[in-house]
Amino acid sequence: MPNNISMTTRMKLTDIPERNRRFDLLVREARALAERSGIDWGIKLDAAGVALSGQGWDLRKLAKDGRPRPLKLQVFSQSKAALCELSEAGLRQGRIEITGPVSEAWQDIIKAHTLEHIVVRKKSPAYTQQSSNAWRFLATVANKEPWLVTADDIVLACELSNRCQPSGGRTTVLVSLISTFVDPLHLFDTCPLKPLVSRAINQDKKRSDFDVAAKTSSRELADRKNEKRLPEQRAFWELVRIVFTERPLSFNDALRFAMVKILLFTGLRLGEVALLPLDCQRTRAYFDANGRNPEDVGGISNSLSLRHFAEKQGTTALYETTQFVPEIFRDALEDTLNHVAELTAPLRATLKAQYESGRIFPMYKKEELVDVAEMYTRVTGCAVWVRKPTAEIQEVLRRYKQHWDVKELEPLGKLQSELTMVSAAVGAFYNQDARRAGLLVRDSSGTRDDTLGLRGKVVLVDDVERFMLNRLPNRGSHLTPIARANGESLAPWELLFLFPKEIGGHRDRLPVDPRFLAGVDIADQAFLQSALGGSEREESLLHLWKD
Repeated sequence: MPNNISMTTRMKLTDIPERNRRFDLLVREARALAERSGIDWGIKLDAAGVALSGQGWDLRKLAKDGRPRPLKLQVFSQSKAALCELSEAGLRQGRIEITGPVSEAWQDIIKAHTLEHIVVRKKSPAYTQQSSNAWRFLATVANKEPWLVTADDIVLACELSNRCQPSGGRTTVLVSLISTFVDPLHLFDTCPLKPLVSRAINQDKKRSDFDVAAKTSSRELADRKNEKRLPEQRAFWELVRIVFTERPLSFNDALRFAMVKILLFTGLRLGEVALLPLDCQRTRAYFDANGRNPEDVGGISNSLSLRHFAEKQGTTALYETTQFVPEIFRDALEDTLNHVAELTAPLRATLKAQYESGRIFPMYKKEELVDVAEMYTRVTGCAVWVRKPTAEIQEVLRRYKQHWDVKELEPLGKLQSELTMVSAAVGAFYNQDARRAGLLVRDSSGTRDDTLGLRGKVVLVDDVERFMLNRLPNRGSHLTPIARANGESLAPWELLFLFPKEIGGHRDRLPVDPRFLAGVDIADQAFLQSALGGSEREESLLHLWKD
């Protein structure tokens, strides 16, 4: 075992002296804040320390930011990574696989910090998942109640964390929690802890940050800053080749290609590109002192800037700003933005109608009867519902996949209506379980019909809407407005990047018909991130288009 790992004395949880009064005060105030916020403090956990179904805190609802990616506080188990490192260091015995929840006091500090961070400080809820991970890691390593934790416990936790996470991300979060939350509120008996922890951590460094920076400073303009945080040069140029020369394999991939192009043209962050508004192009005109066009004397008469919502502005709300676009990229960027607007126009029309009506299928009246095949396309987005597509249908799909232009799908309805056999997927959608749950199949007159065969049968729109709400809530559109820093809100249909939600299939490979699909989502950072840095299993863009 390395000498830099401290051998701290393990205290049994039964040998606990008097509780820290400041800690108890924090918990009481946090409980009161939770009650005012309409959330239940007592989260019921299973044996492993994970919240039971419906018990975790919905952080998006708590933050009221309207972002699409769900975030929940629901894991209060001991850290398996910490248990593994403790075992390897000889500081723990027993089976690593068996874990339970951290103590109730540690659960309290996790909950209290979550409320402080989101409700009081109005910060991003995404950080609370990182902080929860750090709290659980410290709790597992210290093996004592929070107020009994010492600087040695924290240093040991940082050392063990850096072993299993060389990037040091969790250690950075842990030290930040001590300096910004624990020390100011004096929650631990031995506070302040930050100076002792920082001193111990810095002692392990062979050279100062200044010395390292001086010896590794760039000697050529071509050298890259923070090289380890950037992709390999070969991977970067391969990505450029893919998005500019390859053909997207799906509708969603066409959107991802466009997002990568915008990243390259503008240098914006992933989240900033994902949340670009539809009305994002701003043109500024220029005139000389005499009011003449500068182009007449070799100048520039106008420039393009991009309206976007900047991240890392100290708020979870959308912070609007603009960024000028280099003239060399202007035409390509305008073409890309206009192409995305055309691709998502049918989805935007559907989402806007749903947002304004509050219904899943506003294009129909509730009492209207709709063909089962058409409704199947509305729910799943699958463009093809016949069992054996003809050569004409295949040709329509081939043309559609060239540029994902929805105009190419116009003949599809007539071509499929001439066939009599629906696909097995349609039959599986209207199975007996679905019918017992209220998705009733009817004949043309509206009478319930449980006979075999689906061709020519219909469903009641009201039945399908209730079935969607009760059994398929994840296929519903994202209708929550997103808060803006100026106090206003942004409707989801006002964003540029919209994509089909839950269309099924292997990585969105089924041909989607955006004209009919009722489930529309807004893009976020994760929509593109998995495609950029995924594993073989996740099928990143680099894996799918190997040269």
